Amino acid sequence: MKFDNKDIILETKDNISCLKFRKLLEFEEIEHGFYVGLDLDFKTQDINKNIIRDNFGNYEKFFNLFNLNYINCIKPIFSHSNNVLLVDKKININEPDFYIYDGYDALITNKDNLILTTTSADCNLVLLYDKKKRVIANVHSGWKGTFSEVCINTLKKMKSEYQSDYKDIMCFILPSIRACHFEVDDDIYDKFKAKFKDSKYYHLYNKWHIDLALIIKDGLISLGVSKDNIIDSNICTMCNSNTLHSYRKNKDKFGVSVGFIMLRK
Repeated sequence: MKFDNKDIILETKDNISCLKFRKLLEFEEIEHGFYVGLDLDFKTQDINKNIIRDNFGNYEKFFNLFNLNYINCIKPIFSHSNNVLLVDKKININEPDFYIYDGYDALITNKDNLILTTTSADCNLVLLYDKKKRVIANVHSGWKGTFSEVCINTLKKMKSEYQSDYKDIMCFILPSIRACHFEVDDDIYDKFKAKFKDSKYYHLYNKWHIDLALIIKDGLISLGVSKDNIIDSNICTMCNSNTLHSYRKNKDKFGVSVGFIMLRK
């Protein structure tokens, strides 16, 4: 897979690679990126919710590339929900805010130097930016979050709390598992089909495959986001599992990538 095209660019420094969106690079106040590689793992808890502090060093290595202090990272404990959190300050002084916010899958802020951070090994991560109101958001949208429309909830919160206009919000979809590999059992297909009825979202091979990214994009457009303001990396994590972390490919041995967005002063 080529990671450089009209919409995205791959930057590499000290043997660490980061995907960025060309459009967001036009805004000096925005810092953003998504880790590309397998050497660094950004899990902060294991399956039993034990803290993996050894991986804190990977955050430090990655964010050093941007001259950022990883201690300013804010990452919730995901619950695959549509719960959205407004963040206006750092809590921990000497370490990242990794274990403070439990049960949220989206973060919003209009404050400087708060690194809104999400992780993924196949789930959709969506970065949002309203340049007029100077508001950013970072959304973790797995299949459960996509079903419960966490991205739409996030935009609605941006509008209600910061008076954002949907047509001013830019949306950027990071690498994730795509319809080519996201196969589901009949019960999940039936659940989605009952809510998202358009047949274009579904493809039947040996099992049903669902196009989660397309459901997300159509939901944003239905809310009032301009189609031109939705930029998709169009990269499948499983197709590129030799370069990107993928849970469905690696199962119990999976690592996670990190995606972030931040407002600079």
